[in-house]
Amino acid sequence: GRIGSYGFPDGLVVVDENTAWMMQGREDDLVTRDNGRTWTHAALPQTYFGQAGSAEGLTFADPLHGWTFTTAGLWGTTDGGVHWTYLPVIGRVPGY
Repeated sequence: GRIGSYGFPDGLVVVDENTAWMMQGREDDLVTRDNGRTWTHAALPQTYFGQAGSAEGLTFADPLHGWTFTTAGLWGTTDGGVHWTYLPVIGRVPGY
């Protein structure tokens, strides 16, 4: 794969032997689900500043449950990052 010409790697989160997320500044974040052979644009929420979906932080408790925060707020996933849900409060949210 190729990293966009305007972005720069800003963080890497390895979830398991196949899945990793690369956070980038000034570009969409990337995800691999095949041990790094291919990287695709991640379905992370967009930020308030710019068009790219760029996480400021990202963590996973297991391959399905993760959290990210952007300038647009705190978000969670229960399906490995396919879909993200806005979490309006800090604390335990059912299902997360």
